[in-house]
Amino acid sequence: MIRVLGTRKRACDGLTRREVLRVGALSLFGLTLADALRAEAKLASCPDKARSVILLYLLDQVYSTLCEDLEARGLLDETLVVVMGEMGRSPKVNARGGRDHWSYLYNVLLTGAGVKHGLVFGASDYKGYRPTEHPVSPGDIIATIYEAMGIDTNSFIEDAGGRPRPIVPGGEAIRALLA
Repeated sequence: MIRVLGTRKRACDGLTRREVLRVGALSLFGLTLADALRAEAKLASCPDKARSVILLYLLDQVYSTLCEDLEARGLLDETLVVVMGEMGRSPKVNARGGRDHWSYLYNVLLTGAGVKHGLVFGASDYKGYRPTEHPVSPGDIIATIYEAMGIDTNSFIEDAGGRPRPIVPGGEAIRALLA
């Protein structure tokens, strides 16, 4: 059974949400893996819009709790929190009431580890089809993440054949995002 938590301070079985996150629990619901798989199957039967609202609510709760905890412990400046998917969603709603994959635009949320606070970088056209300001590539995003983590983006790694390959082929860190 899934139950949405009613308060920001308490999770399940008397643990605060921060304690649940610290011990590496599967979710703020206190679910086992089997419970999570059953919940995923139930969410799959929800209309896309309802599923999105539920998942965004959960993301907001987990993300804000994690960031508050890292800040309170003095760890946010040395921890990079990244929220992103493999691609964006289409501007048009499909026949099922959801949105399809859309590789032209997507959102990435970066917090901590030297990333500027409260910055929105880039913009799209009014329908959300294409970027109109500061288009970046997936390589640029990875380079920015590596830079924030202190990884030299000009370094090389060896592939399976022992050949050196750039750690970020074709990507440049987005300096405007870094403090």
